[in-house]
This record gives sequence, C-alpha cells and structure tokens, in this order.
Amino acid sequence: MYLNIINRGFYLFFVSMALTLACGTDELATPKSKSDAQPINKKDAGAKQTDKSQATGGKEDSTEASDEEGGAETDATGGANASTGKAGSDAPSANGGSKADTPKTSTSCTSNRQCSGSTPVCDTSTSKCVGCLINNDCSDAVMRTCDKKSHVCIECSTDSECAAPNPYCNTQTGRCVQCQGDTNCVGSSSGSFCFVPTGTCVQCVNTSDCPDAATRVCSGTTHTCVQCSKNADCSSNAPYCSPKTNQCVACLANTNCAADQYCDINTNKCVAKCTSNANCSLLTPLCDTTSGSCVQCLDNSNCSALMGTPACSPTKHTCAQCASNVDCSAKAPYCSPSSGTCVECAEDGYTKCNGTCIKTVDDVNNCGGCGIACGEGQTCSNGQCHCNDPSLTACGTNCVDVLTNMFNCGFCYYICAGLCFNGICLRAR
Repeated sequence: MYLNIINRGFYLFFVSMALTLACGTDELATPKSKSDAQPINKKDAGAKQTDKSQATGGKEDSTEASDEEGGAETDATGGANASTGKAGSDAPSANGGSKADTPKTSTSCTSNRQCSGSTPVCDTSTSKCVGCLINNDCSDAVMRTCDKKSHVCIECSTDSECAAPNPYCNTQTGRCVQCQGDTNCVGSSSGSFCFVPTGTCVQCVNTSDCPDAATRVCSGTTHTCVQCSKNADCSSNAPYCSPKTNQCVACLANTNCAADQYCDINTNKCVAKCTSNANCSLLTPLCDTTSGSCVQCLDNSNCSALMGTPACSPTKHTCAQCASNVDCSAKAPYCSPSSGTCVECAEDGYTKCNGTCIKTVDDVNNCGGCGIACGEGQTCSNGQCHCNDPSLTACGTNCVDVLTNMFNCGFCYYICAGLCFNGICLRAR
C-alpha cells in the first residue's frame, strides 16, 4: 500500500513538471511584453530578436535588449539612432535593416527676396531663381517681353512687338531685326541680301553676290563688295591689300619698295626718292633729303599757319599739337612722340590716375584708363582686357565662351533666349 502511494506521488510529480514546462514554453513563444520575455536559451532568444529586427526594418529604441542578449543595435541596421536622431549606415545590415533615406537638398528660393542679378524672380513651381515669369518682370526698355519657356527677358516673340527700322521678330533669338530673308531686303538702301546672324540687309553675304570684277570679293567684316580682303586677293601689279580701303595697292611701307624708292603714304605707290621739293606733290610738298621722301613738314615754321597743329613732329614729319615738351602747358606738360599731342605723363602709354602716372596699356587695375579693372583670369594688353584662356572672350570683367554662353552668344552682351550653339542662337519654338 505504501508502495502504491509512493508510486502515485512520483507519477503526479512528473505530470506536474510536464505541465509546468509546457506552460513555460508557451509563454516564451508568445511574450506579453518585453519584461515578460525570459529566454532560457540565449542563442534562441537572439534569433527571435533578429526576426523582430527584420520585421520592423531594424528600428529599435534605446530600451531594447543589449547585444549580449541578442538585441540588434540600431545604427548597424540602418535605422534612425534614437539618441542622436541621425540616420544609420547607407548599407543595409545583415540583420535586415533598411537603407537610410538620402537627405533632401535645400531649395534655391521661396520668394523674390532670395533672388538677384540677372535672375531676380523666384519661380515657386521649381524653387529656382529666373529672369522673369511675366512681361511685367522685364523692366528693360528693349528687353520687355518674358519668354515663357526660358524665363528670360527678350525683345520680342512676334512681329507685332517690333517696329521700323527692325520690323521683324527673329523668334530664334527673340530680337527685332531688319530682315529674316532676302525678300525683306528688296528696295533696301543698305543691300539686297539678308545676313541672318545679325538680321541686317547687306550688300553681300558670299563672294558670289559680288559680280563686278573690280569689287569681286565680299568682305567678311563689312559685308560689302570690295577689291580685296587679304593680300592673296591682289595681283602682282598691286600685291598688297590696304586694310583701310580694301583696295590693292603697290605698297604699305617703304620696305615694300625698291632701295631707290619710298612708299608715298598718300597714294600707296612706290616713288623715286626725292632730291628736292620739285619732286614732291601738294599734300607732301617738302623733300626730306635724309630719307628721300616727300613730307608735310620739316620744322615748326611749315605748320605755323595751321590751327591746332602748329608744331612739326620730328619723327613723322607731320603737323601736330606738339613737337617737344616746350610746346605743352602745365596741365599736360609732356609731348607724346607717337601721337604728337600734349599728355600728363612723360612716357607713352602712361596716364595720370589720382596724381600718379600709371601705364594703362598693361595695368590690370587701370586698363586703358583710370579705374578700369580687368576681371579674374584676365590680363591687360594694349589698353584692353584679354582672357588668359585664348578660347574665351572678355565681356567686361567676365571671360565667357561666346560659342555657348546664352548671355553672350556670338559676341558680348547678345542674350540668347534659347540654346547658343557655335555662336548662333537657336531658340526653341
């Protein structure tokens, strides 16, 4: 009997233990809260934490279980760090954390107050500063129309916005022009052909437009029919092309003539050196026996009757304002040998700026005149600012590529309300 009781006791004990273990496992499998979870096996619990991290995208607050207990550290999973508020690593973690979002860039503008210069208006639809949105944004007397596509102020969008002498609107450039084709130049006094890049009526565009044998070349600069534009256009009888007249001449300098001749600058002909005034003409009546050339004057007495040029230049032998410093006043006490005029500074190329003589022909802060400064990347040469990069053009203090720059397309300050391609403005229709 006692033995049966003992056996029953052991049986109830084992049943009770089995029930306890079964209930405890269920609780671990479905914990009611974080504090209820009491994992028996840390490895198993760690696996459950990993599963939780994958389900939530790796976002855990600072109260989660530590790494020692299998908890996932927030930064390692790419989630937001609860203590710093900063995003985690860009790379997704092995625990299933999601990639951190790329931060958005700040907008360019939200109001006109944030815009200035050539783009004074805020386009709130794109958050970008632009030149204009409506015509009223264009205050310039000429560029008074707003191009709705490029948001740049242009001169016109239709012919109705233009008037004589430029009655046509070039819709590619947004500028009023004299012509857009040769038919617009019929009866024009300036020429029968339209030079489309500038929209002007000219005498010629190509050499084929110049049928006259005496003026068979079309000048690329003046677009007029001329005798020559370079020496190659001239014959052996008159082999030099005068840059002043575009005429073929026999000489431009004494070196173009034989040893016993000189070049008469009035006729551009090689003539025999003079031995007396009898060999000279009315415009150059005096013979300079030293050089054998006929000149305007040999001394001041030859110019005394001429108003404004009473002195004879000792180098050019032409009548000028001064021949030496004694011919000048205190205001401009020096005589420039190159120009024959009275100047403030002793040497040619110098100008007095704030009481100091400065070589304005090559001074970057006073280029060509006092206070005229060259921009960054520019040098001053012969009184003009030039870009250090030969592929760029100096437009004011800026160096720009006139082949592609929309605000200086083809040449300085020509605004292109579209695409500037090879110096030609192509405006989208």
